[in-house]
Amino acid sequence: MLVKNIEEGEVIKLLPKHKAKVKIKRHSQCIGCQHKGFCDPFGKEFMIVEARNTIGAKVGQRVEVKFPSYNKTKAMFILYIIPLFSLILGAILGNFLNPINNKDLSSAIFSILFVILSFVGIKFYTNLLSKKNPSSEPQIINIYFENKY
Repeated sequence: MLVKNIEEGEVIKLLPKHKAKVKIKRHSQCIGCQHKGFCDPFGKEFMIVEARNTIGAKVGQRVEVKFPSYNKTKAMFILYIIPLFSLILGAILGNFLNPINNKDLSSAIFSILFVILSFVGIKFYTNLLSKKNPSSEPQIINIYFENKY
């Protein structure tokens, strides 16, 4: 089932290929979002999202951004289970290989390395998904021409 989430934000930077960076107020729903890989942290209250800008929004304009979401279970698996599995696998491999002759330290280093690699892989997967299916990435759908506040 396709669920559409729409958020308000402000365009802060224009990018090549009809894209823009949009500053959006962070919500509690962000934790389980399938599009978390598109966001960059910007303090505790805001996030920066890279969105398709086919309607020509300009820097400083308030806009609506649509986030298509397909499967929350899949997103939760990707964001939580894969890093957890990577952490455990890193600990086991570090203990087994023991490259620095200290099993505990080797396990800790391998665990951290595998978790970092899992998040890099998730980011790569998200980027690959958006290139294959542009409708799966956030999109600016409306520009507010007057200040709502």
